Order: sequence, then C-alpha cells, then structure tokens
Amino acid sequence: GRAEEGRAEAYYRAAVMGNTVGEHALLRARGLLPRVEFVRSVLSRLVDQPRERRGPPPTQPSASGSAAVPSAESISLAHETLLALFNSGPGVALGSSDLFDGALGLLPQSRAATLPKAAARFLTRLRLLLSSFELPPILCALKRLVAPRGRLEELAKVDENRLGQLSTLYLAALTTDGIRARRIDPSRLAALRDRKMAHPRASWAAAFGLRLPRPGRWPAPRGRDDEGSEASRLLDAVRAAGGSLAALSLQDTLVLLQRLVYGAPSNPLMARGWASPFAWFVRSTVHFALAPTREAVDALATYLQRRQRQIQRGRDGPLRPVVEVGAGSGHLARLLNATGRLSPPLVATEPFPEGYAQSEDALFGPGFGDGLGGVEAMRDGEAIARHRPALVLCAFMTAGEDWTPAWRAAGVDEYVLIGDLGHGKGVYSLNGDHGGYERVLLEEVSAELLEAGQAALEGTPCEGAGYLVAVAFRKKGSRCGVEREVYRGIL
Repeated sequence: GRAEEGRAEAYYRAAVMGNTVGEHALLRARGLLPRVEFVRSVLSRLVDQPRERRGPPPTQPSASGSAAVPSAESISLAHETLLALFNSGPGVALGSSDLFDGALGLLPQSRAATLPKAAARFLTRLRLLLSSFELPPILCALKRLVAPRGRLEELAKVDENRLGQLSTLYLAALTTDGIRARRIDPSRLAALRDRKMAHPRASWAAAFGLRLPRPGRWPAPRGRDDEGSEASRLLDAVRAAGGSLAALSLQDTLVLLQRLVYGAPSNPLMARGWASPFAWFVRSTVHFALAPTREAVDALATYLQRRQRQIQRGRDGPLRPVVEVGAGSGHLARLLNATGRLSPPLVATEPFPEGYAQSEDALFGPGFGDGLGGVEAMRDGEAIARHRPALVLCAFMTAGEDWTPAWRAAGVDEYVLIGDLGHGKGVYSLNGDHGGYERVLLEEVSAELLEAGQAALEGTPCEGAGYLVAVAFRKKGSRCGVEREVYRGIL
C-alpha cells in the first residue's frame, strides 16, 4: 500500500542523502515492495524532485575495488534499475560532455536548466543508479543486460546504438567508483577542460591519480587485423567453452561485442586503454584522442620555429609561415601561437570551419567551438598556393584519406603529421609511402603527446609505449639548412 511505498521511498532517499553507498537501504526498500513497483513508482517519483531535496551524492571512499562478490539480490535490483533506465530513454541526443557531467553530478545548474525534460530525466535516473550501487553489482547487471543467458549467440542481437549505451554506462560506473575511492578529483576536471590554455602533464596525472609516464618507445605500425587479435582470442575461448560467456569479464564481453558489431575494431570504445575514466573524460570533453599538454605544445612550437628558420636560411625575403591544414576550430593553432615562438604566426586553415564549430558544439556542449577568429576557410591545396608555407602541419588527417601527394607535387619542403601510429597504412598517412621525402619520428614532440588511451596501460606490458606520434617528412636533396641534429627515431 501507500504506507509501504512511502517507507521504501524514505529508505531510498536516506541512502542517497546519507553519504552512504546505499545498497543495504535499497535492499530494505526492495523488501517492502515488489521489484517492478519499486522501480516504477519510487524511482520515477524521486527523479521528479528538485536536486536539493535529494541531497549531495555519496563522497566517502568505497571498497568496491575489492574482490568481494555482490549478492544476487543487489545484482537483481541493479539490473531492474538499468532496465528502467534503458526503457525510459533520453528522448534526445545528449552531447558527450553533458552525459559525462550529468552522470557524475557535475553538470552546472545553468546548463541543466537548458536541457530538454526527457534528457534531464534520463541524466537524473542515471545519476541515481550510479550513486546508489557499488561497482560490482553494476558490472554484473550490465553483463546480464548484454546477454541475459550468458550465451554468445545473444550478442548478435546488440546493435551499434546499444553497444554505445552499454560502453558509456560501464565507463560512467568506473569513473563514479574512482571518485568515491578518491582516486579521481572532480574539482580539478573543470580546469582541465579550459581550452584557452594547455595544462601541464602533472595536472592531468594528479586529477586522475595516475603517473602518466612519457613513452620511451613507439611500436611498429600495426594493421587492423592485428588490433583485432584480442577480440579474436576472446571469441576462440568462448567457442571452446561451448558459447558460454561466463569466464569473460564485462570489459572482455564489450571488447568481443565491439568486434561483432563493427566487424573490425574501427571504433575502439574499449580497445587498448580506452576503457578508463581518463579516456572517457578526454574524449567527452576535450578531444577524441589527445589530451593537449603544455609540454607537448611547447615542444611542437619549438620544433616548428627551428625548422621554419632553417628552411628559410639562404633564401631572400621574410620568413614564410607555418600553415596548419585541416585545423578544425583552430584550437591547436591558438595554443601554438600563444607560445610566442612562431613569427609570423601559424596560419590555421580548414575547409569548413563553421560546420566544424557547430559539430563541436553539438558534441561537447554550447560554446565549445567558439573563437574561430583567424581560421581561414580553404582547402589544403589552396592554403599552400596562397601562403607558400615553410612547413605544413596536419594533426589527425581525415581517417582513410591521404592529402600528402598534392603537397609533394607542390614542392613543399617539409610537412609534419600528428596521429596514431597503430592504425594501418592509410590512416593519417603516417605509414604510407612518401616518395622523395625522408621520414623522421620527432621524439622530442612524440614523447610529450598524451593519448587518451594511455592511462589504462599503466602496469601492463604496454606501459611506456607510445601510439600517438609526430612525424616529419623532409624533401630529399632540399637545401633547407638542416644543422647537425640528432633524431634517434628514424622509422
């Protein structure tokens, strides 16, 4: 009756307001009401209440990192709450930044007030789920949601949209657990997403309780088939077990599911270190692959300045500029010019800067793509013909495309590419043939590039390996005044 429902609601509110993990209070509430009634009536009515009436989220450290096995009852309740969450749906597409902040209770009230009602309801339910359960029952419930009977054939029913939802919930649970255990300091996160400056590597490490050592080696380029070897091994193991997923962790299940959904690891939600709170924050609020550090910006600006002057040596006229092509909203260009090392300043060009800014706003939140002043709307060929650059810079060229043949045909003295070394021949043009040009790994720059997926490599055999690189391609036989520099990393 209504009295039992009121008592159940009181238990639930006490769990959320009392700075406790809340599992025991939830189980007591569950004992007073049928499961479906609890989820539909108690949880639904609570999310309609103003935030201040529910109190702050739990902040005390938890022991969820322990090997304790969650009770069947807690898993069942978490599973039902997940079902209610999925069945409600946000009703609108949420930007990744809003989703990150909303899941962790970090969304500013001014921003929350502008969200559609369906999206706000979804975020509130998600926050209640994450603040009310420890990590182990959530992980078990998510795995049950992926495959209720724990069978391989069930994975065929999961589409790309559901895979993205499951992966996001997994990352949200990991991040919430890190904040509870005080491994992650949410008060530092707002500063790190300030795009007006590049932050020291130490600030990134301190915010997430990581070491983030600089890479000292860069493995040979790998093809997509090699990248899928982990999923292939998991698939073989499951088949050998008669199709049972029982031996797989949730992360392994998602890695396997990713391979089955996409056919290839072309969208690495879980692969090689991406399944971490650090990676989720960077990809949701800053950049899809790179956490820009002060050290990386300084190292790149120093290199470009030195080569700009060396290339100009012995030639008449003023210094020619460095031109960035495919500059997007011009974020990297602004950081490089802010160092004061490049004179004349780096010229940022982008074929569709306004469209790029709009997409950034949609993904990362309003205002993210602001400040487009100085980004010239033109394609790479037009930019080279107009500015006659000393060097061309391109960070994260469109995947699968290669713009560099036109640059070589135009006689560009040198171009610098930044991207992921482990993505096969065509992607970012880092591993292709650049006939007539010397290929040089810029270690002093590459060592400072902080990849979003690097955090989860700590303590693994891959620790110390670098996958993001800066590579220079220098025209052979060109009289560019190269001094006796030492580059240990010629590929």
